[in-house]
This record gives sequence, structure tokens and C-alpha cells, in this order.
Amino acid sequence: TGAGSVLNIEGGEVEAQEFAVIVFNGGKVNVTGGTLTATDNAVIGGNGSTGLGNTVINISGGELIGNITTAGYVACGVYVPNTGVLNITGGKITVNGGAGVVARGGKVNISGGTIVANGDASVVGKVGDSRVVVPCSGIVYDKNSKYPGMESLELNITGGSITGAKSSIEVLTEEEEPNIHVSSKATLVPPYEG
Repeated sequence: TGAGSVLNIEGGEVEAQEFAVIVFNGGKVNVTGGTLTATDNAVIGGNGSTGLGNTVINISGGELIGNITTAGYVACGVYVPNTGVLNITGGKITVNGGAGVVARGGKVNISGGTIVANGDASVVGKVGDSRVVVPCSGIVYDKNSKYPGMESLELNITGGSITGAKSSIEVLTEEEEPNIHVSSKATLVPPYEG
């Protein structure tokens, strides 16, 4: 979706090699039901090029399943590489061999739902075209990739359940105080030590 369009996913099944849904350039996606599966790369993702941000992704139901087949890469549930907002209030994201959410720009708000990043805790790999590798973690907060919108990168977790093979939240940044806010109402496994 792009250029101000809105995509509503309320049910059914979508299986794709890469990106069951791509959103960019002001597009909006609402997932309230159904099952979205990617056999490689990300299930839902944006575009990290300048000018293609300002997206809105709302996930309140349904299931996202991410897998990986390409060597040197890891799977990703939701890829946020630009300005915009990701709101997760429900649903389930299961990633096999990768990260639940990789955020490189914009605002990520999680108040519900379940994110599970399965895999080997020692494995890292690329997501998108960045050379910065990420682990099998629930959420990855990544400013090291220096994508458009990284200055607005913000992570707010007020609820839900996030589990990662390596960490619930992985922080990849040189800043002393990452813009990450975590409520005690959220269940994080392993616990976040930020």
C-alpha cells in the first residue's frame, strides 16, 4: 500500500515468498484477523528510502508468521525502517529464526498481543538492505543502520507479551539513553534490563 491508501485485513490467509504486505509513502495497514505468512524476509514491512515513510501499521488481531531461507539473513515479523507508527494492541507474531519487530525509524507502540522470536540465541543476520545484523529477539531497536526517520525512533511498551531467543528487546545504538519506555504491565522474556 502507498500514496495514502488503506488496506484492511480482517481474515483469510496470505502466504508470500517475501512481504505478505508492503507499506510505504503514507500508506496504512489494519490487521484485525487472518494469517499472514512469509517464507523469507519480513511478513509486513516498509521501505527505508528517503520520502517513503509516514506509514501507519495497526495490528489488533490475526497472526503473522515469519520464516527465513536466505543465508546470512534472519526472519522478521514487522519491519519498520522509516518514519511513521506501528501500533500493536493484539494478535500474535511468531518468527522462526529471527526478530519479531525490527524498528529503524518512527514510533512503535505495543499495548497488547504476543510476540515470539524463536531461534538460536547466538544467530545474527541481516534484515532489509542494511549491513547491520540483528539477533533472534522480540524487538530490535536499531539506530546503527542510520535509516531515514531514525531521529524519531521511539519504543513504547505498555502491555502484551514479548519473548526472544536472545533478548526480549535488543538495543543497537550509540546513544546513551535510547528512547525506550517499558511498563511493568508488559511481560518480557528474558526481562529487559534497560
